[in-house]
Amino acid sequence: MYVNTLGTWGGVATYLKPLIEDQVKRGNYVSLVVGSKGYLTTYVSEHYPNVDIKIVDNMYRDVHIFSSIKAIFEMRKIIKKIKPDIIHFNCIMAGLIGRLSNIGLNNKTVYNAHGWAFEPGTSKKFMIPAIIIEKFLAYFTDKIICVSNYEYDIANRYRIFKNKNQPTIIKNSSKDIGIVPSDDLKDDTFRITMAARFWKQKNQLLLIKSFEKVLKSKKIKNKIILYLLGDGPTVEECFDYVQQHNMNKNVIFTGTVNNVKDYYAKSDVVALITNYDAIAISLIEALSMGKPLIASNVGGVSENFDGNKNGYCIENNISDIYESIFKVIKNEKLRKKMGSCSRKFYLKYFTQNENLKNHNICYEKLIN
Repeated sequence: MYVNTLGTWGGVATYLKPLIEDQVKRGNYVSLVVGSKGYLTTYVSEHYPNVDIKIVDNMYRDVHIFSSIKAIFEMRKIIKKIKPDIIHFNCIMAGLIGRLSNIGLNNKTVYNAHGWAFEPGTSKKFMIPAIIIEKFLAYFTDKIICVSNYEYDIANRYRIFKNKNQPTIIKNSSKDIGIVPSDDLKDDTFRITMAARFWKQKNQLLLIKSFEKVLKSKKIKNKIILYLLGDGPTVEECFDYVQQHNMNKNVIFTGTVNNVKDYYAKSDVVALITNYDAIAISLIEALSMGKPLIASNVGGVSENFDGNKNGYCIENNISDIYESIFKVIKNEKLRKKMGSCSRKFYLKYFTQNENLKNHNICYEKLIN
């Protein structure tokens, strides 16, 4: 049984899709429990109709005490009915609600936070309670998956794990998309793409403001387009800024898309400006396609980089973002070299086959 807070598009949905597909192909009974319908539930129901999808209406991303209590009882009923051998909880609220609902029931539990609530920068008002809660819930968890070395180090620093055998590091991965030629591009337009949900974690607005400085630079003659893939609560703020600053011809909002690779294929560089991240699947997809990266040096994002060989891992400020974009625009040979390094780095560390194999080893050890 896979449990996630939302059934919408995003990094966790990208993580869960291949896991569900792999377990179905292995002949295992698979169920998916989420707090809302969306891209993930639609995709799974269309491609894998035998997967049992359940919606817990009161499970939200944010804390709502009475709703969360209701969700705990709803979840417990579902677990008792399905009786899964293994439950794999994803994200903080699903991990909280799910593990509390599962206390005393006879199954094995796996938890993947996809970024801790007590990472550096979190206010002490939320940080200390988050540490206490995660330490408590660890006693009702058989295995904790960390998607990056950074995520493991943070949890280990605060002694979240109940013993040394509880954590395992399985880095995020992506399907090997490969180098995809884009035959329809016959101009000298420079294209940047960022694929991410619009919400407080990501910082599309900072990228837009940095991009505005690029557009105003008299040293750059190319036509430049920024594609922003995704949707979410902060998209209107970003859209309004673009309109007010007359950038609507250069900044394209696509909404949620299911063909990210098509946008990456025609892009010269892939960006991710984010306030925090355990490790970025959107960047791993770009690595597989041999694309240079520009991304924020926060959390585990630096683990998407082979030093500075395949792009720029920079601080979250307009000056650094502008400078990194400027460098890759002006130097085509550098872009090609970085893209080649991205591809090699992907093949060494981020293949999906290795990721799925490691998850299955984890499950089998729990069952045996």
